[in-house]
Amino acid sequence: MLIKFGTSLKDLAGEPIFPPDSKVPMTLESVSVASLVTLMQEDQSVDAKTKYDWGHLANQIYGQKEFDVSTEQVVLLKNRIGKLYGPLIVVQTWDMLEGRG
Repeated sequence: MLIKFGTSLKDLAGEPIFPPDSKVPMTLESVSVASLVTLMQEDQSVDAKTKYDWGHLANQIYGQKEFDVSTEQVVLLKNRIGKLYGPLIVVQTWDMLEGRG
């Protein structure tokens, strides 16, 4: 499934969301990559192969405006983003990953 990772995320007023101390708006690409390379407390027992797979996907997505991902990769991204970010980011990114946004 071809996903538009370059799409910017918006606040409730429809304005671009900027991370703290950044002049570059958040995109599906930046949120997806961050979710794959950020280790959470629950990830301490994750095996090296899984971490490799997450890093490999992050490298593939990084810098891409569009990228073709599998259904399994969409599920992974939704899971990781859902654990790392709040509702405003989750609803937009999930819609984008499901082709609704």
